[in-house]
Amino acid sequence: MNYYVKAIGKNIFAGGTDKWLKIRKIWNMGSSYEIEVRVRNKKMFIITDNKPENIKFAKGWPGLMPTSFNSVLKGINNGSN
Repeated sequence: MNYYVKAIGKNIFAGGTDKWLKIRKIWNMGSSYEIEVRVRNKKMFIITDNKPENIKFAKGWPGLMPTSFNSVLKGINNGSN
């Protein structure tokens, strides 16, 4: 299963796009998480805590289904990405 992230609210154009981005990797950095995505074929990172604000998550493609950050973490940790 592939997982996606999208900036909303005040972060909507922070990375230069308002599109759904495929999550490539997630690292636990102690009190925060680092999420690797690609924008225009350039590697970029999102830093967030356990309760991300201004970020939405979804799974599956096509026909994205909303999901929680905890579900993304469990899915990626189980090797389904």
